[in-house]
Amino acid sequence: MRAPLYGFYDSELTAAGSEDAVLGVLPRRFEAFHANGYRFEVPAGAVELATGPTPQAFRANGSAWGVQFHPEVRRDQVLGWFAGGETLTRPLDELAAELDEKLETWQAHGRRLCRAFLAVARS
Repeated sequence: MRAPLYGFYDSELTAAGSEDAVLGVLPRRFEAFHANGYRFEVPAGAVELATGPTPQAFRANGSAWGVQFHPEVRRDQVLGWFAGGETLTRPLDELAAELDEKLETWQAHGRRLCRAFLAVARS
Protein backbone atom coordinates (compact mmCIF):
# COMPACT_ATOMS: atom_id res chain seq x y z
CA MET A 1 0.00 0.00 0.00
CA ARG A 2 1.09 3.59 -0.43
CA ALA A 3 0.67 4.28 3.29
CA PRO A 4 -0.01 1.97 6.23
CA LEU A 5 -3.41 1.90 7.91
CA TYR A 6 -3.38 2.41 11.68
CA GLY A 7 -6.72 2.82 13.42
CA PHE A 8 -10.37 2.41 12.55
CA TYR A 9 -11.56 2.57 8.94
CA ASP A 10 -15.00 2.25 7.37
CA SER A 11 -15.71 -1.17 5.95
CA GLU A 12 -18.74 -2.78 4.36
CA LEU A 13 -19.93 -6.31 3.76
CA THR A 14 -20.53 -7.33 0.17
CA ALA A 15 -23.81 -9.06 -0.71
CA ALA A 16 -21.99 -12.39 -0.31
CA GLY A 17 -20.59 -11.20 3.02
CA SER A 18 -24.05 -10.38 4.35
CA GLU A 19 -25.09 -13.97 3.62
CA ASP A 20 -21.87 -15.58 4.85
CA ALA A 21 -22.14 -17.78 7.95
CA VAL A 22 -19.11 -16.09 9.55
CA LEU A 23 -18.82 -12.52 8.28
CA GLY A 24 -22.59 -12.14 8.07
CA VAL A 25 -22.76 -11.63 11.85
CA LEU A 26 -21.17 -8.19 11.40
CA PRO A 27 -23.25 -5.11 10.61
CA ARG A 28 -23.51 -4.28 6.91
CA ARG A 29 -21.28 -1.24 7.59
CA PHE A 30 -18.76 -1.14 10.40
CA GLU A 31 -15.50 0.46 11.48
CA ALA A 32 -12.71 -2.11 11.45
CA PHE A 33 -9.40 -1.79 13.27
CA HIS A 34 -6.29 -1.89 11.09
CA ALA A 35 -2.60 -2.03 11.81
CA ASN A 36 -1.03 -3.03 8.54
CA GLY A 37 0.98 -1.79 5.63
CA TYR A 38 0.10 -4.52 3.18
CA ARG A 39 -2.91 -5.36 1.09
CA PHE A 40 -4.02 -8.57 -0.55
CA GLU A 41 -5.85 -9.43 -3.71
CA VAL A 42 -8.78 -11.78 -3.31
CA PRO A 43 -7.46 -15.18 -4.44
CA ALA A 44 -8.73 -16.66 -7.69
CA GLY A 45 -11.92 -18.58 -7.05
CA ALA A 46 -12.48 -16.95 -3.63
CA VAL A 47 -15.47 -14.80 -2.73
CA GLU A 48 -14.92 -11.23 -1.48
CA LEU A 49 -16.92 -10.72 1.71
CA ALA A 50 -15.98 -7.20 2.86
CA THR A 51 -14.48 -4.08 1.35
CA GLY A 52 -12.99 -0.89 2.75
CA PRO A 53 -9.84 1.06 2.09
CA THR A 54 -8.48 -2.25 0.74
CA PRO A 55 -10.13 -5.66 0.31
CA GLN A 56 -11.14 -6.67 3.83
CA ALA A 57 -12.26 -10.30 3.85
CA PHE A 58 -12.77 -13.33 1.66
CA ARG A 59 -13.84 -16.97 1.79
CA ALA A 60 -11.97 -19.61 -0.20
CA ASN A 61 -13.01 -23.17 -0.97
CA GLY A 62 -16.18 -22.71 1.09
CA SER A 63 -14.43 -23.24 4.42
CA ALA A 64 -11.41 -20.94 4.75
CA TRP A 65 -11.69 -17.26 5.67
CA GLY A 66 -9.17 -14.45 5.52
CA VAL A 67 -9.51 -10.96 7.01
CA GLN A 68 -7.33 -7.88 6.64
CA PHE A 69 -8.55 -6.15 9.81
CA HIS A 70 -7.78 -7.19 13.39
CA PRO A 71 -10.88 -8.49 15.20
CA GLU A 72 -8.75 -9.83 18.08
CA VAL A 73 -7.09 -6.69 19.42
CA ARG A 74 -6.81 -5.34 22.93
CA ARG A 75 -5.74 -1.78 23.78
CA ASP A 76 -2.50 -2.78 25.53
CA GLN A 77 -1.64 -5.09 22.65
CA VAL A 78 -2.00 -2.34 20.04
CA LEU A 79 -0.01 0.18 22.07
CA GLY A 80 2.67 -2.47 22.59
CA TRP A 81 3.00 -2.96 18.84
CA PHE A 82 4.12 0.66 18.53
CA ALA A 83 6.04 1.08 21.80
CA GLY A 84 9.37 0.76 19.98
CA GLY A 85 8.95 4.07 18.19
CA GLU A 86 7.74 2.71 14.85
CA THR A 87 6.70 5.42 12.46
CA LEU A 88 2.95 5.88 12.60
CA THR A 89 0.83 7.90 10.22
CA ARG A 90 -0.35 9.95 13.23
CA PRO A 91 0.65 10.44 16.88
CA LEU A 92 0.33 7.44 19.18
CA ASP A 93 -1.81 9.42 21.65
CA GLU A 94 -4.38 9.99 18.86
CA LEU A 95 -4.47 6.26 18.16
CA ALA A 96 -4.86 5.56 21.90
CA ALA A 97 -7.77 8.02 22.11
CA GLU A 98 -9.44 6.37 19.13
CA LEU A 99 -9.03 2.97 20.79
CA ASP A 100 -10.61 4.33 23.97
CA GLU A 101 -13.58 5.58 21.96
CA LYS A 102 -14.19 2.65 19.60
CA LEU A 103 -12.53 -0.50 20.91
CA GLU A 104 -15.43 -1.76 23.04
CA THR A 105 -17.75 -1.89 20.02
CA TRP A 106 -15.03 -3.45 17.86
CA GLN A 107 -14.33 -6.14 20.45
CA ALA A 108 -18.05 -7.02 20.55
CA HIS A 109 -17.94 -7.47 16.76
CA GLY A 110 -14.79 -9.58 17.13
CA ARG A 111 -16.45 -11.87 19.69
CA ARG A 112 -19.44 -12.39 17.37
CA LEU A 113 -17.11 -13.13 14.47
CA CYS A 114 -15.14 -15.66 16.53
CA ARG A 115 -18.30 -17.38 17.80
CA ALA A 116 -19.66 -17.63 14.26
CA PHE A 117 -16.39 -19.10 13.01
CA LEU A 118 -16.34 -21.67 15.83
CA ALA A 119 -19.98 -22.61 15.16
CA VAL A 120 -19.17 -23.22 11.48
CA ALA A 121 -16.04 -25.18 12.41
CA ARG A 122 -18.08 -27.41 14.75
CA SER A 123 -20.69 -28.21 12.10
